Amino acid sequence: MKRLLAALLLVATPVLADTVVMNNGTTIEGTVSEKDGKVVVKKKNGIEITLDRADIAKIEVGNSLRDEYAKKKADLVPGDPEPRYALAQWCKDKGLTGEQKEMLEEVLKLSPDHAAARRDLGYVKDGDQWITEDAYRKKLGYEKVNGKWIPAADAKRQKRQEEIKKLLVRFALAWPKKDKKAEQAKAELDALAHDDPGVVGPAVEERLGEHDAGVREQLVELLGKVKAKSSAPKLVSMVFEDEDRDVRLTAAKAAWALEDVAARTKIVQSLFASKKAIRERAGDALGCVQDPLTIPYLIEALYLVTIQEVVKDDEPPISRGWNGVRAEGNFGNYYVQAGETQTETKVVFLYSNKCHAALKEMTGKDFDFSKHDWFEWWEKEGKAKFLKKDGDKGAAAPAK
Repeated sequence: MKRLLAALLLVATPVLADTVVMNNGTTIEGTVSEKDGKVVVKKKNGIEITLDRADIAKIEVGNSLRDEYAKKKADLVPGDPEPRYALAQWCKDKGLTGEQKEMLEEVLKLSPDHAAARRDLGYVKDGDQWITEDAYRKKLGYEKVNGKWIPAADAKRQKRQEEIKKLLVRFALAWPKKDKKAEQAKAELDALAHDDPGVVGPAVEERLGEHDAGVREQLVELLGKVKAKSSAPKLVSMVFEDEDRDVRLTAAKAAWALEDVAARTKIVQSLFASKKAIRERAGDALGCVQDPLTIPYLIEALYLVTIQEVVKDDEPPISRGWNGVRAEGNFGNYYVQAGETQTETKVVFLYSNKCHAALKEMTGKDFDFSKHDWFEWWEKEGKAKFLKKDGDKGAAAPAK
């Protein structure tokens, strides 16, 4: 009966506080009590204001509340842990953190295995012993990072990533100045790339939008060194979209260094894209990469042939062959089905200077834009000279 009476008194007694601070920053002064789960503030003029707990940021405790706590504490039954636990809960509701802890510790003195008090103090059961939750999680191999418990290996990795991100910011600021600090930051990045490539890759990829082209070039080069295959799509994109040629070519080298088949194939296939700018950048990239396996594709992409319709009056007559229109080009005759219409057509050659330049640089040969001569040389001499024989270490088939 005494326990029940004490619990009822704890609930029914008004709570005094100096100031209620709302979430929006406003304050209300008065006497605070609880009713039906709401906080009621009775101001000095007698007006009562009912508030939701969710709208309250904090209740600033005044001496009057602590005086009431002291009175409740003095009225506790000696040797009984339950009224002390009830008072601890009262303290928690009223923001008396220190007093709450004091009561919980008194509960444990009287009842060391009091589960609720142990829980409120942050203890968990480990076999037959009570240990703090922090100690228990550490025992299980977890570590707290930014308020969350994560596996220790992930925590180490996350901390490492934060260190690398800070270093990358410092590098991006220093590199354009080309001073000792820039060289030092670059050396640190290279060392990290060697020691922990798996962490460096994702952090570097986040910085590829740097304004300074020199910084971007260094970063894409670093991705090639760490062989960050997850960055392959981004590197291929930069091969065709970056505004700086040096960055584009470095991105091509980096993409090739990843040894990613999909990335290499994407660049090679772009030799035959419909847009001239893409074809030329693909040829430029492969000329920089200098991979002999790409030679046949560069030869095939020296020029593309397309058929365009033209108005008769705008073009000279085209000699007609059997069952179609014959157009004479640099490399032979092309026949186009005439159909029933009278529209004339012409053959257009789309030449790639970048492919031609790449072939010259890679092979030391120059057969102009003659695919026939290039392919003849490739079959007779080039293939044996530039490609390893089947079975040799490092041999690979051309991408398709």
